[in-house]
Amino acid sequence: MISSSQSTSVNNIESSVASSPNFDPIKVEIDKKIDNKFVLVFSGFSGMGYENTEKLQDYITKEIKQNIDEHGIHNLLIVAGATPEGIGCVYDIAKNLGVSTFGIVSQQASTNSLSKNCESVMQIKDPDNSWKVLDDSGDSYMVYAVSKNGCFLAFGVGSVTLSELEEAAGKGIETKIFPEFLPDPINLDGKLAQEKQWLKYV
Repeated sequence: MISSSQSTSVNNIESSVASSPNFDPIKVEIDKKIDNKFVLVFSGFSGMGYENTEKLQDYITKEIKQNIDEHGIHNLLIVAGATPEGIGCVYDIAKNLGVSTFGIVSQQASTNSLSKNCESVMQIKDPDNSWKVLDDSGDSYMVYAVSKNGCFLAFGVGSVTLSELEEAAGKGIETKIFPEFLPDPINLDGKLAQEKQWLKYV
């Protein structure tokens, strides 16, 4: 499903092209959104947040401004996971800088949890509840978005980001890694505590 001023149902698109198994309507919609722009995919921690949000925002702003200078403000598209938490602050920064934005996210994310500053969102079926956005062959739509002309930026590496980063690198896509960015320790401790509780029942 695509959420924007003109909502498009991926389910309807899929049913209309069922006779063409090699044709992926989701990739067609992604290509329309990209429209030959240079793509910056921002990946990292979302719900976990960051230990140093001010530093994160400074680095993101610097990266976007450098690419505005190189590619032009109207030839740049910011892509991330559509939610506002953590790395999702890129949407607020991009809006302030006047850069177009797009989000690709698992259908696990409710529509009211999406960033209000993300101009258009595509929600992808996620039967395994993995928060990954995968096509039928197991490849990431996030990586597809950056595959033709762009750069994949990883600000800290969680499990989803790691899988996308490995795929992007394996396909020869330009990547930039910022390993110095760590998750919010409070959120991290909370997650570890939950996992310890869960292990009691395993």
